[in-house]
Amino acid sequence: MSSIPPPHSYSPGWEKVIYYDDSHRLAIVISEHTLDIKTKEFIINLPDKEVGISSNCVAFGWWDCQISLDAIIIGREQCLSDWPELREDDMCVNVTSSLKIHINACTYIVGSPVFCDHVVVGIIGEDCNIEKPRPFVSVYKHVDWIKSTLEQHQTFSRDYPLSKNAFKYLLQLSFWVIFYA
Repeated sequence: MSSIPPPHSYSPGWEKVIYYDDSHRLAIVISEHTLDIKTKEFIINLPDKEVGISSNCVAFGWWDCQISLDAIIIGREQCLSDWPELREDDMCVNVTSSLKIHINACTYIVGSPVFCDHVVVGIIGEDCNIEKPRPFVSVYKHVDWIKSTLEQHQTFSRDYPLSKNAFKYLLQLSFWVIFYA
């Protein structure tokens, strides 16, 4: 667990928010600030394939500080049995905490990224029941939109190709999460 302050304690300097569709479930947030990426440590990769079932991943969220939770990808059939109205671009993940304190995953990881092997595979949704896996938006199913949107709004300096530099912008999940910060 790190001591990075939660996102609501700073002004993000957003210039523009571009939504994928009217559902406000996925957006690219364009920063007012130029990011000068010179090192691979700051690179977040986009997926080149859908994440596999049972993949061991990690989800990040905010509590009093940044938290990370173990995340295991669940098959679509099981996900649909728990969430019958699951969208076509959603998958599910079981999240657990190894922390000694109780973390309410329904509260602290809405809009959080799911990473598998340094690749962002999803953004966790608002639907939550502590007894069920969490639905998340599959980033893979939106890669073409992400890349074309980034190309249209490319105002940053980078030393790596776009495919390696997934986010100059911050992907967020819902209208609520975007305006929460």
